[in-house]
Amino acid sequence: MKPTVTFINDVVYYTRMFEDCEVAHVQTVNHPTLGATWVRTSEVLNKFEDGSFETVNHIYTPYKDSV
Repeated sequence: MKPTVTFINDVVYYTRMFEDCEVAHVQTVNHPTLGATWVRTSEVLNKFEDGSFETVNHIYTPYKDSV
């Protein structure tokens, strides 16, 4: 099972030059290695309707306020 990482703010998806894959920039709050910081992800494999997405190494989910 892949680790789950929570992110805040918007995701910026882009395709890198010279490679046919999409990656993302996200501001994480609990990345298992990097902690709370901006992260450029590995290749994005799937995007889900709730705003979460799967990469080669992790599942990224948006932070949800409990109101």
